Amino acid sequence: CRNCKLFTRPSRKMFLRCSASKVLWLPAKPWAARHRHRSPRKSRVTAKDLPTMPAKRPHVVIIGGGFGGLEAAKSLAKADVDITLIDKTNHHLFQPLLYQLATAGLAAPAIAAPTRSLFRHQANLTTLLAEVLDIQPTDKKVFLSDDTTLVFDHLIVAAGATHSYFGHDEWAAFAPGLKTLEDAFEIRRRVLFAFESAEKEPDPEK
Repeated sequence: CRNCKLFTRPSRKMFLRCSASKVLWLPAKPWAARHRHRSPRKSRVTAKDLPTMPAKRPHVVIIGGGFGGLEAAKSLAKADVDITLIDKTNHHLFQPLLYQLATAGLAAPAIAAPTRSLFRHQANLTTLLAEVLDIQPTDKKVFLSDDTTLVFDHLIVAAGATHSYFGHDEWAAFAPGLKTLEDAFEIRRRVLFAFESAEKEPDPEK
C-alpha cells in the first residue's frame, strides 16, 4: 500500500500504519524492515582459512617387474607414496614354468600376465616400459632408454638375474638360456624343428 508508513514507538517496536484501513500491523521480524537494505558484514579471511597445498609425497622407483618388484609394489599399496615400476617388458613372467612353454606344454598367456592388469586397482602406482641405463645414487636419478630421467626419494632394485656361461659365451649357440619368453620360444622352435627333421630322415638309425 502506498499509504503505509513505517514509524517507531518509544518501545522501539516497529509498526506499519495503513491510512486506508487504519490498522496497525506488526512485522514478523521487526529488525528485518530496519536492516533490509544493509549488506551483510564481510568476514575477515585469516591465514588459517586459506587452502593449504598438499605436501609432495615421496617417490619410490622400483626397477624390475619380477617376483621381488611385484611384492615390493604390493606392500606399498596403502602407503602415502607415489610408485613408478620400470621393466623392459610389459608383463610379469612366472619363470618356474618356462620349461613347459619351451616343450610346447603350455601357451605363453598361461605363465605371463600384463603388469598393468595386475596393478589396475592400485592408484598410487605407474608402470613404465623401459630399460634402465644408469643410476646416480648421489643425485637420486634414474636414466631410462627412452631419454627419460626419473628423480626418486627411495629406490628398489629388483632386476633379477640371468644365466651365465662362466666366461665361455661361445656356449650360448649350443646351450641357450631359459629366463625369458624369447628364450622359451627359441628352445621350442629348435625342439619342434628337430622332430620335423627326424620325420623326414630316411635312415632309421639316425
